[in-house]
Amino acid sequence: MPTVQGPQLVLGAIPGGAEQLMVRYYQDANHGIRVGSSTDPVVPAFLDGLATWMLDPRAAEEAGPAVAGATPRQIHLASAVPQPRWYADGEMMLRVPLISVGVAAGGLLVLAGGSVAAVLADRRRGRVGAAGADVSADSGGSDGPGGPGVSRETEVAAVVSAPTPRVGRGLAAFTVATAAVVVALVAYIVAVAQLALAYSGNGVVVWGGWVAVQALAVLSVWTGVRAVRRLLAHGRGRGRSGLVRAAGGWLAVGGLLGVLVVSAYWGAFSPLS
Repeated sequence: MPTVQGPQLVLGAIPGGAEQLMVRYYQDANHGIRVGSSTDPVVPAFLDGLATWMLDPRAAEEAGPAVAGATPRQIHLASAVPQPRWYADGEMMLRVPLISVGVAAGGLLVLAGGSVAAVLADRRRGRVGAAGADVSADSGGSDGPGGPGVSRETEVAAVVSAPTPRVGRGLAAFTVATAAVVVALVAYIVAVAQLALAYSGNGVVVWGGWVAVQALAVLSVWTGVRAVRRLLAHGRGRGRSGLVRAAGGWLAVGGLLGVLVVSAYWGAFSPLS
């Protein structure tokens, strides 16, 4: 808190200078103008001085100097906050997570749609293959390696268009782990803010919550690596549905990585200092 610099800056900015400024310092008072914790009463002199100034500002100014009270102590020098770049301003901190969540959700929907399309295509091939196998059996044709009534063409089509549940499970784990990081990080920030507002401390919440957030962040990276490896093994898939599933999977990974980048900005991957 720049208790010394603050009034100096205000003094130089307001018209009239010292004639329009009143500053009062109270011995050992904190941010809440209380001596002690947040449950202790407000400094009585502050309430008296504030009431006097509100009822008659001119009389309050004439009754005492512009700056009075205890000697202020400012340990650290406050400096101007640099202007953030376009990718780090407040609006981008809202846009990036929203866009990332949208891209991830869209990718998962595309992946699910491609998988459903692949299953429907397999069923259509199965019906066509079964009908062909019946005709082949009636005409004395040979059975395929899969057994009686299953032609070689039907068996190959089923293998080629088989769905890839491992990719879906990997992305589901990555999604759950990333969501857990966001929920834990938000809960941790809220808990620390409540402790700060109450002028109290709790080592279990502060350090235990920090460790939990870091552990979940590492877990999310591990699940993300597994999901990417499964996508690479899957490749572009077979046919149009396979290409759609691959595109949806990579979109989901990109969106989830964006969420993790924002989480890292808020301290999900912060080093112990």
